[in-house]
Amino acid sequence: MFSVSKAVSAVVSGIMQEQGLLDVHSPTELIQWSSPGDPRQAITPHHLMSMTAGLGEKESAQKIDPDLFDLISADDKADSFSEKELFANPGAAYHYNTGNYLIQSSIMKDRLGGLAEHYSFIHQELLRKIDINTAVVQVDNSGNLELGMFTFMSPRDMARFGLLLERGGDWNGEQIVPKHWLDYMLTPVNYANPWQTDYGVGIFPNTDNMENRFWPSLPEDAMNALGFRGVFVISVPSLELVIVRTGDATSEDGILRRMGDFVKQVPSALPNL
Repeated sequence: MFSVSKAVSAVVSGIMQEQGLLDVHSPTELIQWSSPGDPRQAITPHHLMSMTAGLGEKESAQKIDPDLFDLISADDKADSFSEKELFANPGAAYHYNTGNYLIQSSIMKDRLGGLAEHYSFIHQELLRKIDINTAVVQVDNSGNLELGMFTFMSPRDMARFGLLLERGGDWNGEQIVPKHWLDYMLTPVNYANPWQTDYGVGIFPNTDNMENRFWPSLPEDAMNALGFRGVFVISVPSLELVIVRTGDATSEDGILRRMGDFVKQVPSALPNL
């Protein structure tokens, strides 16, 4: 699923927040940032998940995931990215970098008591409740889940996750994640991203605060979880619609344009519209 995993991570964070296990607006309290006067002490899980932590090199802050391939080879990916200095104050700039979510995954593990507890929580509190049974989250060499980068699911289970988003967090009458949390995930950070669209928390909303909606042909309530090499989970509550696209493509192949051409045709093909 590549970065569609970020939406999964954000939903799990919302469940933890509702259960009092996490406060996304309080500092992370990472030991790596605990030295007196370290400005990174101000970073919160919200900053990490909204890509506004300000971590990274200033000269690469406009590039999409500039540290991705270094992170893939690191034994402790969260620790590797946490060594980055600030290029901007937390909350003051947007920078799409997967390292943010790897740090968030490490924080979640610590709050839950360890790797086994983290893995169990994801399955018991989210995946099994929405009938997802194929999911695997990869673990790095240090024992941290790579939640935000390497989650694996079948396309049908990806569609189940999309249905949870489309239904506002409800699954057969059980509120798996609060509706207000999904509203929070869809709240734009109001900083330009490389696609010149809005970003929320783990999700690209279809709003036009940046005057450029991700899918102009779909209603404003559409939401897009996007993964590397052309993985999409698109949920549209007003159309009761979920679209999952897997496969292998790149921006050089024009996958965003081609996916946009496909999405444009879907509403007219739906009955009763």
